[in-house]
Amino acid sequence: MTVSARRALRIAVTSDHALVAETARSALSAHGLRAETVPWVESEPQEPESGASGSGPSGSGASAAGGGAYDAGLAITESTSLRTFTEVGTTLTARPLPWVVLTRAPRGPLWGAALAAGAVVVLASDRPLGDVVAALRAAARGVRDPRPPEAQRLREQWARLLARRERLLDQLASLTPREHEVLRMIFEGDSAAEIAAACEVSITTVRSQVKAVLRKLDVNSQLAAVGLLDRLLDPEEPTRQVC
Repeated sequence: MTVSARRALRIAVTSDHALVAETARSALSAHGLRAETVPWVESEPQEPESGASGSGPSGSGASAAGGGAYDAGLAITESTSLRTFTEVGTTLTARPLPWVVLTRAPRGPLWGAALAAGAVVVLASDRPLGDVVAALRAAARGVRDPRPPEAQRLREQWARLLARRERLLDQLASLTPREHEVLRMIFEGDSAAEIAAACEVSITTVRSQVKAVLRKLDVNSQLAAVGLLDRLLDPEEPTRQVC
């Protein structure tokens, strides 16, 4: 995309936190960019708010103008969860723009998730504002990340993470309801005695169920089982149930 130097670049700004998006909008506007906040697109369908308006992520933003009205976009997230990066992908693909993603997540698979969704570059959230502005200007000119091998490596890391997660989900699906609950309680730090008391079974029964869980997950210890959940499942998703 060729952008005329005679006008300010129009930048779509979005974040999973409204205040963050508004703060970024103000900062970019102070640097001569025509920044406007647009809605953060969540992965789960949301009921539209009646009469929603304004400049925050819940407002109308660019919905009327369409993605083509902007020269580039800035998506910001402070979360490091898989769920949020799924939403990042949904947000980026919902508006076909050259996106710059600003994130607190360490360089790795989650950066690859943003790149796989179409981001032209991913930056750490502690980068100076000047670097973000420069990245947005470059994105508007059609410049992508100058390190394609690194970008490809990050995308491959994301693909491997998804494959491992799918394998784990298949393994979790093989657990019985009681085994699944035992695993959840282990994840929350309960001892065998506490699990036995909560589920009204003997400690011997709990230990047998734990062995079955470890075998089905193909791990050798409870710590390893917890580590699988901790690394590959969104920590916001698990909820404790009653036996």
